[in-house]
Amino acid sequence: LDGYIANYTWDFGDGSAGYGIVVEHSYNSSGTYNVTLTVFDNDEASDSDEIEVIFDNIPPETNYSVGEGKEWYNKSIEVILNATDNLAGINKTFYKIDDIWNEYNGSFNISNEGINILRFYSIDNAGNHEQEKNTTIRIDYTPPLTNYSINATYGNNGWIRSTAIISLNASDALSGINKTFYRINDGEWEEYKGEINISVDGEHIIRFYSIDNAGNREEEKNITIKIDTRVPTLTIRAPEEGYIYIASRKIIPTLFENTYIIGKFVAEVEANDSRSGIYFVEFLINNQTLWKDYAPPYSIELPQEFPCSINKLKIVAYDMAGNKAESEEISYLKIM
Repeated sequence: LDGYIANYTWDFGDGSAGYGIVVEHSYNSSGTYNVTLTVFDNDEASDSDEIEVIFDNIPPETNYSVGEGKEWYNKSIEVILNATDNLAGINKTFYKIDDIWNEYNGSFNISNEGINILRFYSIDNAGNHEQEKNTTIRIDYTPPLTNYSINATYGNNGWIRSTAIISLNASDALSGINKTFYRINDGEWEEYKGEINISVDGEHIIRFYSIDNAGNREEEKNITIKIDTRVPTLTIRAPEEGYIYIASRKIIPTLFENTYIIGKFVAEVEANDSRSGIYFVEFLINNQTLWKDYAPPYSIELPQEFPCSINKLKIVAYDMAGNKAESEEISYLKIM
């Protein structure tokens, strides 16, 4: 050897220099720098060497993808994490759904029903640790439930004697109700927006279902209501007011429309109801029930009187819904 190293000069590639065998230098910003060391001996001979230094103080960035972005899902969701780092490159990515962190090695699925919070972060090769991120994955597999209520005046045998006001009430424990639909008989489906009023006599089938915000559709339900708001028709066939009857035979009219019944007599009534049907016909004498007839022909033998009495005959016909028709009273003199 003919000399010795007299000087170590460092060029850090950012406009800064340093001197000595061992030096320290801090970069102000991330980037790739060419660091050159030049050595001089005591004869001012020199030699240089250069290395590339990457300085990275910026953490990586991790994004996620779940396909279509929705607030609620009704199926298992595939999650893809994509981490990027402009300088040092990605070392590892981690995620957790419950309490355990997992290293990300490829797409994974979230399938638990309910609200799932996904947390994730990445670390680059320079050791920069990304701040933890999170997103919420909401899953609802359960269809909604729709109940109904009917506000109406009920008669007998399930028949309604007024306008039926139907209310639908849908509930969903997770994603909530999106829409409720209904249709009456074979009509078009309509979105439910308030009470349904049905006033037309007859039998009606109301079908309905709801859809929640995750897209789950409830199985169709239906109810049947029967409406009869009209009273039956009622006609007294015998006795006819203003006649004389002998042994159930109509003989002659009277001068002042008085009615006389001599001997045995059967009162006869015709009653009809085109909706719910006739339930029974009630025969009243002097406002006291004499007989209830549940099947046609509707008739009853009037009580025999001795020697005679003045009575009032009234007929009331009831349909299956509870509607009733009342006749005018017929006054008659009953002999024997």
